[in-house]
Amino acid sequence: MSLGVATGTSIDQPVSETYLLPFRPAPDSFLYESDEPGESVLKNIVGPVDQPERIRYAVSNVADVFKGTGVTLAEGQTPAGISVLTQVTQVWAVMELGGPVLRYLPVSAHFVLKLPVDPFATAGNAASLLAQLVGAVARDDTTSYISDDLGALLHGVTRLRDPIAGQGS
Repeated sequence: MSLGVATGTSIDQPVSETYLLPFRPAPDSFLYESDEPGESVLKNIVGPVDQPERIRYAVSNVADVFKGTGVTLAEGQTPAGISVLTQVTQVWAVMELGGPVLRYLPVSAHFVLKLPVDPFATAGNAASLLAQLVGAVARDDTTSYISDDLGALLHGVTRLRDPIAGQGS
């Protein structure tokens, strides 16, 4: 029996290895399910009905981004910050190729950026931080696929290759 996983997404992407892809859904494939100040949720309306997919964006104010960091405010600096959330939720279907669905897998991924309100906390700097976050899962060299080290993490191994020596434990 040959099994496959259908992710239910309308975004065209390789199945065996994952690269960073910009969010470019097919035209008219996502609509706003909700759109309130500080939070918007997009829903895939062309994917399989039994495999809902949503993308959520949320922004909120943070009273004190320095709290618990050990970083001391400079004179005249504000403790205020912003929190930015992006979340993708999907339901994957495991099925025999060309056959019925055998089971479903609810999955989600999200990131939260928390930054001070400061002219030096720019979108470019936040993008670099986000790239570093994702890159932390593929640390051995520039040819790594995200799934290489992610596979180890999914098996409970948190000590990946040594980022300095290039060796595992």
